[in-house]
Amino acid sequence: MNIAVILAAGKGERMLEHNIPKGFINVLGKPLLYYALKTFQECEEVDRIILVIPEDFFAVAACYQKEFGFSKFKQIVVGGKTRQESVLLALQNSNASEEDIVLIHDAARPLVSQRIIKENISTALKVGGAATMIPTSDTIIISKDGKSIDFIPDRNEYYLEQTPASFCFAQIYQAHLLALKKGINDVSDDLKLYRDYGGKIGIVKGEKDNFKVTSEEDLAYLLMIIDK
Repeated sequence: MNIAVILAAGKGERMLEHNIPKGFINVLGKPLLYYALKTFQECEEVDRIILVIPEDFFAVAACYQKEFGFSKFKQIVVGGKTRQESVLLALQNSNASEEDIVLIHDAARPLVSQRIIKENISTALKVGGAATMIPTSDTIIISKDGKSIDFIPDRNEYYLEQTPASFCFAQIYQAHLLALKKGINDVSDDLKLYRDYGGKIGIVKGEKDNFKVTSEEDLAYLLMIIDK
């Protein structure tokens, strides 16, 4: 079984013109989280969807289950204080089997494609883990003090991470438990936890349209794309 975990518990503190979590911002009559949910719903390889939301929006999200009519959207989980805690809560409540594939995706990336989802699943099945990435088109500059340049690495070796990140359930769950045992409780990246656990990760080519909505400018750009 392939299970999509859609994370929409973030506060969206940089969205200054809105006073609600990012995933619930109205985008052409639908909440932002709707668009990612729809793509995962329409992907044949995805069997079940879990939506992770803030506690105050549980009733709202419950209404979405009926309103959207997405047959795979079967479960809502209240998130934790950090992204790491939210993912762990989703894993703990997923009823997944050890061999299932879990795709962890940010609801704030509404334009994820089915191609990315399918390649995440196939890569995770082969390797154990999958990372969605795009090469950086800008030169990376290392500055320790923010005032002078210390090092300019080869940009051909640098990539930008997107989501979903996908894993064999048993391995990513154990990686999260190991992190807690070590006192690690606020890592914002599942790939890091998985790598520290010793898991292998394959690369899936991302797309520019799979950007993350983090600011009002990003939201305006999103509206330009989907309102064509």
